[in-house]
Amino acid sequence: MENIVYEVEDHEENVKKMDKRSLKDYINDFMEDGDAKSICKIYRYNKKKIRMVLFSVEHDFLAQDYIEHYRTLSSNLYGKDFMSDFDVYIIKKFNN
Repeated sequence: MENIVYEVEDHEENVKKMDKRSLKDYINDFMEDGDAKSICKIYRYNKKKIRMVLFSVEHDFLAQDYIEHYRTLSSNLYGKDFMSDFDVYIIKKFNN
């Protein structure tokens, strides 16, 4: 995986792009419950841009639904270990 970027979209359609460390700081220091409309992980694998939704208010999935779904995806298409521990943390924190 190359150049992992996280995008956080708020309810006013503003999108913030940040790396893992910046997102972690943003969540811990600034983000309130209900601030985010969506959180996505974007990365490149085999010259293909992949967008992984970690949270969205448009979907009513439980955290376990997201995790099980991503675990069923092929590592040949999405990369080995494409779902990191940090991604699982985000999924669990925002999809309760």
